Amino acid sequence: MTIRNTVLATVIAAAALAAVPAKAGVNFGFGFHSGGVGISIGDMYDKMSPREVRRMLRHRGYHDIDFSDTGGRYFRLTAEKHGDDYFMKVDSYTGVIVHRHEI
Repeated sequence: MTIRNTVLATVIAAAALAAVPAKAGVNFGFGFHSGGVGISIGDMYDKMSPREVRRMLRHRGYHDIDFSDTGGRYFRLTAEKHGDDYFMKVDSYTGVIVHRHEI
């Protein structure tokens, strides 16, 4: 069943990628997640808004999110998770937490 899903996801991803107009900066991602197979196609130069980053962090269990800097590639912010406060630096293009330390 897993091989079948992998093949099916690859075919769907290839078809979707073929439908994307050729332009510089197209980002293609494929991976397995706890909720199933994930495929993403988009412009790698699209910066996430603070609202999108806040939503992503809330989905990961953070709350009381307060941005201190939203300029540039990295958003700097404080957030709380499981009673602990953190200072974090988040890549505004990928949503990856590139730095986190407890405060």
